[in-house]
Amino acid sequence: MLLLASLLGLNLTSFAFGCGPFIQHDQNRFCRSEFAFTGFVLQSTEREIESVFLIQLTSNLKGRIALPGQLLTIYGRGSANSCGPHRLNRLQGHIIYVGRSEFPDEAPRFEIHEHHDFNLVQLNSIANYDCSCEVEIDLPQQPLQGSTVPPGDKCVITENEYDCRFRQGYCSRRRSFLGGDRCRWTVPNTVCPRR
Repeated sequence: MLLLASLLGLNLTSFAFGCGPFIQHDQNRFCRSEFAFTGFVLQSTEREIESVFLIQLTSNLKGRIALPGQLLTIYGRGSANSCGPHRLNRLQGHIIYVGRSEFPDEAPRFEIHEHHDFNLVQLNSIANYDCSCEVEIDLPQQPLQGSTVPPGDKCVITENEYDCRFRQGYCSRRRSFLGGDRCRWTVPNTVCPRR
């Protein structure tokens, strides 16, 4: 029964956060996660149902999951998961987003929502994320349907914004000359190659 509950929890996480061609911005993944942190993978074990990682925390990015230097055990998808397993390289730094899963008669555990190899560009992007703003996608291959987010609380990504700078962009509040703080899309000042 415990095995079934674990498998169901990991599959629901995969369903909620997606693994297919569904386009999401990293800001949404970060904001929907309970904790985000940087750390080094000391041990990893991949099984059919789940992958288990022993992480030494180096810094908290969102929430306080532990103190720097402390060890954490986190869980990811296993090799039998339809999205494929989570794989984190041993002795390498990672940026990891997790959420807490709780099952009856079991201690809470942290499950991976997203992970990136550690790099300063990604870390700088994360520092600009504003979780009071939502990034919504409205592309021909993924039309926006039935959004309930008020216009001032989101950035809608259309074909004009979905270019080589999309991954480094972020949505945050900036005061407009009309008053109020509206969410606005910001991207680096780089020129994309013509499509």
